[in-house]
Amino acid sequence: MAERLAERSAELVRWLRRAAHAMPTRLAFFTISALVLFWTIFPHAADLNEFRDAQVLFNYEDVAVRTVRKWFELPLWNPYYCGGLYALGTPQSRFAAPPFLLSVLFGPLRAAPLIAMAMSVLGMEGFYRYARTRTASALGPALMAPIFAGNGFFAFSFFHGWLNFYGFELLPWVLFGIDLALRGRRQGAVYCAAAFAFIVGFGGTYGGPLAGLLAIAHVLRGFAESPRKVLRASAYRELGIALALSLCMCAFRLWPVIESLIAAPRLMAGAPGEPVDLFRERLFWLSAPGDGNYTRAGQQYTGMVVCWLFALGLLRKRSWGALVLLALSVWVSTGFAYEKSAFGALRELPVLHMLRYPERFLLITCLLACEVAAQGIDWLLTPARLVPKLGIPVLALAIGLAIYAQDGLVRNQRASAAGMWRSPAPLEIERPFAQARGNRWLAAHYASISRGSLNCWEAYPLPMSSALRGDLPQEEYLLDPASGTTRRLDWSPNGIDVLVELRAPGKLLINQNYHPGWHSSVGTLVDHEGLIGVELPAGKHEVHVRFRPRSAVFGGLITLASFAFAFAWWTQRRRVSAYAAGAVPVLLLSAFTLYTEPLPKQPPPTNADGSLVVVDALPPDARPLRVEFDLPIEIAGSRVDRDIGDGIGRVEVFWRVKGLVPQHLGISVHFESSKGRFVTADHDAIGASFLPRRAPRDELLRDAASAVLDSAPDEHWRVYVCLWYTRGPPDRVKIHDSGGAVIDKDRVLVGEF
Repeated sequence: MAERLAERSAELVRWLRRAAHAMPTRLAFFTISALVLFWTIFPHAADLNEFRDAQVLFNYEDVAVRTVRKWFELPLWNPYYCGGLYALGTPQSRFAAPPFLLSVLFGPLRAAPLIAMAMSVLGMEGFYRYARTRTASALGPALMAPIFAGNGFFAFSFFHGWLNFYGFELLPWVLFGIDLALRGRRQGAVYCAAAFAFIVGFGGTYGGPLAGLLAIAHVLRGFAESPRKVLRASAYRELGIALALSLCMCAFRLWPVIESLIAAPRLMAGAPGEPVDLFRERLFWLSAPGDGNYTRAGQQYTGMVVCWLFALGLLRKRSWGALVLLALSVWVSTGFAYEKSAFGALRELPVLHMLRYPERFLLITCLLACEVAAQGIDWLLTPARLVPKLGIPVLALAIGLAIYAQDGLVRNQRASAAGMWRSPAPLEIERPFAQARGNRWLAAHYASISRGSLNCWEAYPLPMSSALRGDLPQEEYLLDPASGTTRRLDWSPNGIDVLVELRAPGKLLINQNYHPGWHSSVGTLVDHEGLIGVELPAGKHEVHVRFRPRSAVFGGLITLASFAFAFAWWTQRRRVSAYAAGAVPVLLLSAFTLYTEPLPKQPPPTNADGSLVVVDALPPDARPLRVEFDLPIEIAGSRVDRDIGDGIGRVEVFWRVKGLVPQHLGISVHFESSKGRFVTADHDAIGASFLPRRAPRDELLRDAASAVLDSAPDEHWRVYVCLWYTRGPPDRVKIHDSGGAVIDKDRVLVGEF
């Protein structure tokens, strides 16, 4: 009897391993796991997520779907938001990736849970393949894959409409490709590059940078785990090809995004951070959103089971490299909570200075913890291999722990979904397109009623023309109405056809933001106060204005060439791969020699009121000052206005940064009334354009701030300015030399009225 039981236990263990190893069976298990995770979301698939961020992100996807379905065009330009923006160059749009096909087929609302589910299955398969290279059994990676892919970070993202964050499901594929490349296998470079292209195409300002950081760390880990004498030359070749191929595959999206961020740099201020002890709420408490908002609980829910299995996995030496990276990711996730800040060091690097939320690095912590936990399951199965009769109890324990962990993820997902703010789908009204004043809190509703919202919000300062209007009888009009007439012939997001009759040379204006990617069939296309303008000769003209930006055209061609190279490299077709590789520099050269399009330029930095930040000298009515702080920064002058309308007080402070200052430096403006009232206008950036640490050196910088005072006629106000440390105790920066100014508790009196 004991021998038969031992034999059946061994057979069961072998069968489960084979089942986990077989792709059809494994994918069926992953699909069922994802279906259980999203089961409560599907009944609400036709509802709109009314969360404020979801409004904007849905607008991007909705407009892209309409552009393809209605006009059979690529979604390059979005005229329905902020007066028109470069859709492919908007970092948070997600249509430049394969899941967009689901949006086109089912619509952007009904496709959302399908996309989330498909990305989860893809993340599970990627995690399995990555973790399988580090375990002796396929069962551990297969059981832990749903834990990573169902992490609370993704429930948190779905709640906010941040579907582009599901691009993080591709992180294991990046690591899997690097592992193959370190072994000198050709597929490694292709897997890695394709995963990067998917992540970048799916959008977001975090996916690409975090994937890049994790890839670099994993390469260093590979070098540490495999001494250089073991690594063959083919490993270095594959890693180099993976890097070059990743950049080229991402060109279709990376090039437009870089151009957009050059024209409007993303400014991240403040010193965010939280201590490690608060992570228990994120990792181990179930989510409980209320009033349309999420608390800290459940944002990266993983569950205690992973900790238990993680502890077992540490018994294997192969897990120690993951432990080091996990500790680093936790350190980065604390942000500026401690004196030594790894996140602060990362924000000193190019591109990474745009990162705002350090706690998102906890997703990397979860990935690495699941990897070690998979090795913990592997360790549990060791007795079953040595003593067959222990197979059933050990398997029951391992599978029971995995099911218990997944149950927690399902409950967290359902609690998150239950707190979502939903409404019926937007109303559809078919009519000619026109701009409207708009409402950024209802941005999702405007494309369906053929209107563009001029009320704008984005994570980076989108350049908008001050000449945009939401009350025009015609969206295409002449600068001088007396010079002729205009009539719209045809319209699409990427193209506008207008019949213009001019008695004398004139200028056609289009009520959308200018971008150098617009081209006109007649006349000269120009930037008219930020609007699209076309200078035309006298006569009758059919003007065809088209959006064909160089970055989209040649970026797409470079991506196609890189995919051809990847296919040829995988199949070892050397001649084809040589041709494809040679096409990339030819396309780059052609882009800048044959294509007439101005290079993107960053506009001069301005305050919120439109005044220039960098000035040559103090205005004549400004008060000269020379206040020096203990840091290499000084106040050179100030100007105070009593009331600029609607009871608003305004102050201008002229700063000069002379050297390196701390990252966590803030500016406080205090309005103190003779009647005891106290109003503040604190901020982190000089002129809403420069953090003090990144401000140009030795330049005179105008920093305009305002506050609602509702001042009484006989009320007297004093305006004080100081610098303070935003991290740690809110200490003010000491003043080294007052220069004759009035100082009160390390505050400078810059004016009174």
